[in-house]
Amino acid sequence: MFRVVAYALGLSLCLGEHTSTELPKIVNHGRVVELMNGEHFDNLMQDTPDEMRPPSLVLFFNHTDAACMETVAGLEYKRQAETSLPSRERLLVTKYNMHAAPKRIWFTLEPERDLAQRWGIDTAKTCPTLVLAPGSCKGVTEWCTRSTQEDSDGTVSTVGCEEYVEECDGREVWQADAGVDWVDWVTESVEQHPVPKLSPEIGSYTAQGKWMVARDRITAHTYHRNSLLPLDLPAFSKKGYATFKIPEPVYEWLLDFYDRNQKERRVEPWAADRTQMNFHEHKIYQVDLDLERAEADKLANEHIRPLLEEWVGRDLQLTSYFGVREYFPGSRLRNHVDRSETHVISVTMSLERRRLPHEDPDLADDEWPLEFINWEGNTIRYSHKPGYMVLYESARLPHGRPYPLKSGMHTGAFLHYTVDADSWRDQVDVAFDHLKSNLESTVYKSRPSVELEDPVFTEYPFGRITRDPGDEEVLVCPDGTELVVVLADEEEQPADNSNRDVEISLFLKNDDSKLVHVYWIPHEIGALPVYQGKIPPGITYLFGSYLGHAFFFATDWEDKEGYRAEPTQRAGIQQNPFLVTGDGTEIVWPAASHDEL
Repeated sequence: MFRVVAYALGLSLCLGEHTSTELPKIVNHGRVVELMNGEHFDNLMQDTPDEMRPPSLVLFFNHTDAACMETVAGLEYKRQAETSLPSRERLLVTKYNMHAAPKRIWFTLEPERDLAQRWGIDTAKTCPTLVLAPGSCKGVTEWCTRSTQEDSDGTVSTVGCEEYVEECDGREVWQADAGVDWVDWVTESVEQHPVPKLSPEIGSYTAQGKWMVARDRITAHTYHRNSLLPLDLPAFSKKGYATFKIPEPVYEWLLDFYDRNQKERRVEPWAADRTQMNFHEHKIYQVDLDLERAEADKLANEHIRPLLEEWVGRDLQLTSYFGVREYFPGSRLRNHVDRSETHVISVTMSLERRRLPHEDPDLADDEWPLEFINWEGNTIRYSHKPGYMVLYESARLPHGRPYPLKSGMHTGAFLHYTVDADSWRDQVDVAFDHLKSNLESTVYKSRPSVELEDPVFTEYPFGRITRDPGDEEVLVCPDGTELVVVLADEEEQPADNSNRDVEISLFLKNDDSKLVHVYWIPHEIGALPVYQGKIPPGITYLFGSYLGHAFFFATDWEDKEGYRAEPTQRAGIQQNPFLVTGDGTEIVWPAASHDEL
């Protein structure tokens, strides 16, 4: 049965098949990671630094083949993964349903996404098949270009074809008729592979495994959203994206702001389990627009919002405007869909491309296109010049820059708007219900990690993410007021608040008569709060969060130009940050009471 989703402008669009009743649910959060496609596997490889990456095991099967599934049942794959195979830091365990993979996505399963085709697996001949990929597989499959079209604003390429370059070599294969016990085969093979190095920051293989599990879950969550949420969300334009020159007053102000505030340049804070960007290997920097928030928002609403409203035919409200962000060689941004509640229609602005001091100034600029999956399900890459901005339906259209920037520094800024309509919020609820109906959560179980007496450490301290229990952070506001935040010992936290790996839903409601702003408090000591967006009066937004994450509200700050909002005791800011303590936590502003950090 096909899913027909109406454009807001009255057109219709067929995205693909609605498969929730036809396919087995996607197993989520367990020791065995269910792969959505080959791109998902590649991203899991990218999530772990080369020197820490263990081998990966993939079970290829077809759930519609009764004989195959009988053999799969005999393998006891899940139980053996939990009780017999090495733990996560020594082995990633996955499975790939070859029949379901192309049906679970609304977009095209390009050859680069078809892991079975890439690796020459044919379950019609041998089902199931196990493949052990070495830790040297980096997940950098080179996509091929199908077609290219030039226009006055940039270059549009359609990618995905048979001439891709497979990077993952050295794979070993086990088949059900091999006459060798598969658990023994895997265990002995893993022993022949190099022992992954240990990050000195993480400190133990037990903790390193937990770090990898948390990142596996974030990446799986990204693919579930990309594959399932767009099926139920209406489109607002025929193509899903458009290109314009950045309005001159906005462009000139942003460049001037960026140059004037270089002394405020900071590393952008990211929690260590995040995988949307490869910040663990290539830091990104930011000159925060919060420094002059009132003027930034004023210009955006005067010059950019009218363009967006004309494009989509709806009234919009600015919810987030951040930047100026700096990307350096090696940076990449994974394809994703944005928050359905606050990031419905978005803008990415290309501000500058600068050569780095050590680079040859005469070399041509390397392109770093923005990638989309368009309404037809094709993967396209759009190279837009500095001075141009791309408008796109960010809650519905997977987008990113999922391949490394080769040279130079790329600077950009980003705006997000929401649709102020009950019908949109109702449709978001439908989309998330559909997403949840396709997932089956399970409890994570594994053998204990094996600690080495004399481990080999990585040179770089990967996983520099968390504060230790009892650490104090002093946050100082512009008027000199100090707020000391102490991270409680895990044993002192409530029982349902001890696992920061658990992803939950957080409901933030604004019962006030004016806008309220929401900030997330990073775990890293010294990291500035991260702006999450605005909540209009009378609106409740659903945020994805994690147990133990902390946020705070801020109000009445747009008239204080130059004020950098932090969790302080000054007027207009909630006295205490609030802590996420369970799934479905609801925080109401103005708060009569809340959980204190």
